[in-house]
Amino acid sequence: MKQILRSCLVAVVVMSVHAEYQLVDQIDAIVYLDNDSFIVTRSEVARPGIDGAARSLQDVIFDEVAFRHGRDFFNIRIDDAAIDRHVAGIQKDFNLTSKDIEAMAREAGYTTSEWREEFRKKQTLNSLLDYRIRTHSKGMISEAEVHAYHDKNPLVIDASVTLRKAEVSFDGEDGATEAQKTDITKKMNNKKSFKWSTPFTVVEDAISEQLQSLITAAPGSLVGPFEASDGYEVFLVESRVKTHQMSLEDRYDQIMRTLSEGRFNQMMNEFRSELMDTVGVEYSK
Repeated sequence: MKQILRSCLVAVVVMSVHAEYQLVDQIDAIVYLDNDSFIVTRSEVARPGIDGAARSLQDVIFDEVAFRHGRDFFNIRIDDAAIDRHVAGIQKDFNLTSKDIEAMAREAGYTTSEWREEFRKKQTLNSLLDYRIRTHSKGMISEAEVHAYHDKNPLVIDASVTLRKAEVSFDGEDGATEAQKTDITKKMNNKKSFKWSTPFTVVEDAISEQLQSLITAAPGSLVGPFEASDGYEVFLVESRVKTHQMSLEDRYDQIMRTLSEGRFNQMMNEFRSELMDTVGVEYSK
């Protein structure tokens, strides 16, 4: 069998069209397992995965090896009913018909049956990863690890100010005038004299030299007017935050996600290497 497959490696898949030959596909690799083997064609690598992401030849090989590993050694079986439920969920969530699904599969380079099989493989792989990585004790992040990461990687929050802005257009074509500026200054005794924007936050280091008075203004105060390109700007200081180190409580979830992602990637690379060491791969030249 190996000899037959090896001879196929240097061949291409062709079809006859009026006594002429047309290139249809090409074998990129032959993968040998203990009691089985499979080929990977150029078209399989060219089309995206079921999640829409591009895949390398190594990705395609690993996905198939992992699928067979989960199916044959862990008895992970994704039946047609599960696939039907998945497809029905997609149709409901995105208001799609069966023909829409077929068109989506075709656009990605799959027949409908191939698309369903790709989903079966993906779900099998996810179940396998749940067992081997996600729920494995080595994948769990301890409280001590979170504390250690926080202490070693402090996160400093820069001083910032939250503002609202009101814009007042110039009265006439002459542009800025002292009279209008004086009038705006008088109105600043009443916040309701202006139409304010939604709140926005600015890091103090990013505030221009012209607007430096915003840094020292007390929350609740109005600052301005400042001349702009086509009018005046008035600012309402809503609140300010001093430079500080973010607390562990505020960072806990983010640190947990960071550590969990790193641990998953580490264990995934180990698992991938371990699994690929069990197979032989012959690549086309």
